[in-house]
Amino acid sequence: METNYLTRDSLGMYGKSATHPGPALMGANTLLGNDVYNKDGEDLGDIKEFMIDMASGKVAYAVLSFAGLLGMGDKDHWPSMSDQTWASGVHKFYGTSYAAE
Repeated sequence: METNYLTRDSLGMYGKSATHPGPALMGANTLLGNDVYNKDGEDLGDIKEFMIDMASGKVAYAVLSFAGLLGMGDKDHWPSMSDQTWASGVHKFYGTSYAAE
């Protein structure tokens, strides 16, 4: 069975109605499990979680999972994502703006 935002829609918000919110406006839980590709079409993994900046209410980033050889590519040791130095380095790497509080 194919899994997509329609099959994960437990509230029926994305049904065949002119007033449904998506796909221009989507619930975060309906995007969990979606594959993510870079601009060259390379598979980067699938969305496991969205991290919200509680001060601004904006999505800070999506946590991706990727499978390596025999599905053993997921990493069990995550960086301290609340560390300002780590966050600043990620934003610098991707060329995005970052405003530490």
